[in-house]
Amino acid sequence: MKKTIYSIILGIAICFIMPLAITAQNTQVQEAKNKAKQVQKEMAAAQAQRDSIKLATKQQQALYDAQNKRTQQMIWLFVVVGLGTFAVFFFLKNKSTVMSIIRIFTGGYRIKGDIMTLESKKILTGAIYADQQGAYLNTLTADIGNKLYTILSDWWGINDRDSAIETLDYLRDKGYAYYFPTVYKAFSASSDQERKDIITSEMTTQEDAEKAYAQTHNLLESVDSLKKLKLIEETDDIEKYGVVGWDAGRLIFIARLCYDAKYIDEEEAWIYIDAAYAQAQKAFKSWDELAKSYVIGRFIWNGKSADDGIQHFADDLVNKPNSPWKQVAWRS
Repeated sequence: MKKTIYSIILGIAICFIMPLAITAQNTQVQEAKNKAKQVQKEMAAAQAQRDSIKLATKQQQALYDAQNKRTQQMIWLFVVVGLGTFAVFFFLKNKSTVMSIIRIFTGGYRIKGDIMTLESKKILTGAIYADQQGAYLNTLTADIGNKLYTILSDWWGINDRDSAIETLDYLRDKGYAYYFPTVYKAFSASSDQERKDIITSEMTTQEDAEKAYAQTHNLLESVDSLKKLKLIEETDDIEKYGVVGWDAGRLIFIARLCYDAKYIDEEEAWIYIDAAYAQAQKAFKSWDELAKSYVIGRFIWNGKSADDGIQHFADDLVNKPNSPWKQVAWRS
């Protein structure tokens, strides 16, 4: 009987306890699920945040790269525009210099019109100076742009008609040819004192004596360069070629520049050019002799510093097949 009662009580207890246990278990399971969902949500949120950060970082990097690329493009644009602008202004201001450089590399010459006329030939007598400065070689107008006033004013002290006439008269009537006999005699002397004595006895003014002494000094220091450039073989060749070519070349070119600057008129320009041409024709038998005389005169003017490439201009005019000197005979 007791066993039966215990069994009934146990059964009743189980009936009450089991639902509670199941309910508790279900509650735990549900809490675990809720917690798992919360963790998943948190993980998803964290992942989304990381993805957002990555996306933002990528966007910022892309923006930075685009800005950097644009900055570089702007820098290059400014560089190109700046260099282009500089090149244009440099060319306009230094047209003759640019043309000289181009001529060195291309071998071309600035020639205009018929070079076979007598007028063209006379002006070609001053071609070394003209070629060096990028001017036309055979026309009365030199066409060297703004460099015209740099050469006349800064180099020659010519600023008006009076100074132009004074300089041109000096080049025609005196020039380096006036000093050369004394300079060569002093150059050939055996001592500096003897040179001074020669110059003092032959020059009539202190200014001329100083010029003659400076020219003698320049010639003494230039002999090795003259031989190296094969302008002379012996020192006697200096006397043979003299400096008439130097005087004539400068007189012709400066007369042309004074004409371009409107300091002298066309008729006056031709008076000086004709005089220079006559001097050169009387002194030389060929373009080659003229060229050697011009370069020797330049060394007497500036010493060994004159070895600055002038010989290349002279050599090209004498030897290049496309040189105008190759097309025009020295003696017509």
